[in-house]
Amino acid sequence: MIGAMTEDAFTAAWIALQGAYPEREFAVAIAYLENEWLCHKDKFVHAWTDHHLHFGHRATSKAEGAHALIKRKLMVSTNDIVTVVNALIRTLKDQHAARKAALERAKVNLPIKLLIPLFKNVVGKVAPQALHRMLDIRNKQLSTCVATALPPYTNTMKDFMGLPCVHVIDTYLRANVGFLQVTDFHLQWHLQPIATLPPLDPRLQI
Repeated sequence: MIGAMTEDAFTAAWIALQGAYPEREFAVAIAYLENEWLCHKDKFVHAWTDHHLHFGHRATSKAEGAHALIKRKLMVSTNDIVTVVNALIRTLKDQHAARKAALERAKVNLPIKLLIPLFKNVVGKVAPQALHRMLDIRNKQLSTCVATALPPYTNTMKDFMGLPCVHVIDTYLRANVGFLQVTDFHLQWHLQPIATLPPLDPRLQI
């Protein structure tokens, strides 16, 4: 149910769940789900949440991990406020430096499998994670689909991930242009501002 991609799919899954547990002893559990959880379905079911930009973050694990990191840095719970603030500042500086270094590496360390014509304008300019996601979509969906068999156009990939969907990829592959543009990706995926982007990678000028 949670992974349902459309409202119709969610409704069908909910009906199927109720049908799978028709016995009276499950009535309380079914009523609990309906009254306590399904009234908030727009907060956790993909059919609703995937129309909001969240870059695939559907859990609180990152916030919990950040909290655990802070606790490790503080070591004890009896520090004064100055010690706490200084520890937080050091942690943020370390994280910023590590993130900046990772961004610089992403600009120059280009995996061979990303050096394809489809990524001619974006490799080294868009985060590798985004390009790997695009490569997976191309390999899994376009390798087995013809134009009439593509999944229905919903724009959810753009809505929740800030990435071009399979239909956009298919359009580029069939057009004379043949490659994605930096502007097809949300700013979150850009390795640097568009105004300062370097020229095209010469390895792709073939």
